[in-house]
Amino acid sequence: MTLLLINVFLSFWIDFPDLLEIPERENYVLYCKDNVNYVLTKDTIFSTTLDGKIWNRRKHDFNLNTYDLVPLIGENKTFLLSRGHGEVYNVEKDTITRIDNSYDWRSRYFSSSFLRNDVIHTYGGYGLFSVKSNIVYLDNLTKEWNVIYTKNQNSHNYINSLVQYDQIRDEMFFGFGKKPFYDKEKAYAHKLNNQIVKYNFKEKEWLKLGEINKEMSSLLNDLDKKTQLKVYGYLNPSFITNEAFYEFDFAKNTVIKTLIQSNSFIDAAIKSIYNHHSKTFLLAHESSKRNSILISQLEKTHLLKVDFEKREIYSTKRTYSIFITVFVISILLLYFLLKKSTKNNYEKVQKSRSNINSILSIEEKILLDNLMEIHPNSLSYPEIISLQGYNLSYESNIKKTQKILVSLNDKIQKSLKTKNLILYTKRSDIDKRIKVVGFNK
Repeated sequence: MTLLLINVFLSFWIDFPDLLEIPERENYVLYCKDNVNYVLTKDTIFSTTLDGKIWNRRKHDFNLNTYDLVPLIGENKTFLLSRGHGEVYNVEKDTITRIDNSYDWRSRYFSSSFLRNDVIHTYGGYGLFSVKSNIVYLDNLTKEWNVIYTKNQNSHNYINSLVQYDQIRDEMFFGFGKKPFYDKEKAYAHKLNNQIVKYNFKEKEWLKLGEINKEMSSLLNDLDKKTQLKVYGYLNPSFITNEAFYEFDFAKNTVIKTLIQSNSFIDAAIKSIYNHHSKTFLLAHESSKRNSILISQLEKTHLLKVDFEKREIYSTKRTYSIFITVFVISILLLYFLLKKSTKNNYEKVQKSRSNINSILSIEEKILLDNLMEIHPNSLSYPEIISLQGYNLSYESNIKKTQKILVSLNDKIQKSLKTKNLILYTKRSDIDKRIKVVGFNK
């Protein structure tokens, strides 16, 4: 009996010296929690000690598509996200639990995720033949994804951008990235983004900070010809090449370049994370001689040299000609705005709000108040059902929602003495199964 128990124990925990070796075609994801680094494969979890010389393993039955997961590593929390987005898994050491009420969207590949007050946020991404330029977040209570409301439109739609969240300013910065399609006219793929943009969560506005300077543009073009490895878990957005480590701080407008120690691991590295608790890098690299993937843990001081270079990323300077152009455009816009006498539906409703409210039911007032507040964004059917507090079957909730929308639209038309449709109803850009409602222009 004692011998049997020993065998069972050994089947769960086995030590591997120094490097961890897994089959070349094995699907896996790297992550860390506290001061321990992990490698998750289809049926096994590997963990290493602080010095990285001993690897432990145990079998699991999570039944995850490990090839389709990317880590989101915060100061205190770690998550695994599906690459196409939607599905989210919480990590507690070697235990992984799904926490969302969504599905695998497959519509936000190459998006950039970050934590804001321990809430998962994701910017951009590509899928279903469109590039996303908004921010979505996972509600910790409902476990549903929602779109961040913005007062203005973000016109910069690039994938694989570097994203930084500044907790003090409550702002998200993004820069670089590429277009996800082939530009036949310019005869090259993946046009590089030269804009640095931020979103202020308090003001709910997008703001362009400037364009990358000539020195940074030259650096990016040079780096684009090399293999860049994104480092998950580092405080600021960063990546590593076979020559140097680059850390970007868009809030302070600086990039720090640190040369790396001579290390053959970097040349063949394909995945990387950083553990800020143990100050170690976990690198996965291909070994053609052994037809396998080798996982190594390196201390930060052993990988990066002490000396570093600091440069500016972008310039906010404007030439005289740009000022003239902006001034002329502003004058023209002001002229057309003054000349234009007609108002959009939202403005018409806002001007006649008191008259409209006098003919609305309580349910209709609640709906109109929320549509006015969230404009220019829209309300989804589930949000409307929640606002009204309906507690009916799914079909009854939908019918009641449609009925109140028709009634609200008719009463507003009557009050404004117009036949134009005031409210629109359409399929959500994020989830085609859900309808959304907003003001027509």
